[in-house]
Amino acid sequence: MQAIDEIVPTLLHALDDDQISDTALDGLKQILRLKTVCSVFSLGALAEVAGPALPTAMGYTDMEVQSLAKKAAETVVTVIDEEGIEFLLSEVLKGVGDIQDLIRQSSAYLE
Repeated sequence: MQAIDEIVPTLLHALDDDQISDTALDGLKQILRLKTVCSVFSLGALAEVAGPALPTAMGYTDMEVQSLAKKAAETVVTVIDEEGIEFLLSEVLKGVGDIQDLIRQSSAYLE
């Protein structure tokens, strides 16, 4: 990730150059996508290991966790690209059929 952090300023400066600004913008988009995916996978791996204790360990109350989860889900739904729609819908449909009430409710909210 340090290499990416070193590339970003160069790409930002390249946005001012009409000849390479499109390429620089594409590079920045790719970096944002990569950093977002890495962050999501890291958080997912941490949550998988910590389980339900993760929010409590981070100092959140149940109501705060529910509110943050709802906002995060809404954000994902609004910014997902065409490639991710099929995966998202598959996950939402799996959630609607889950045995846990809260999972079904949350999935229905997103549907």
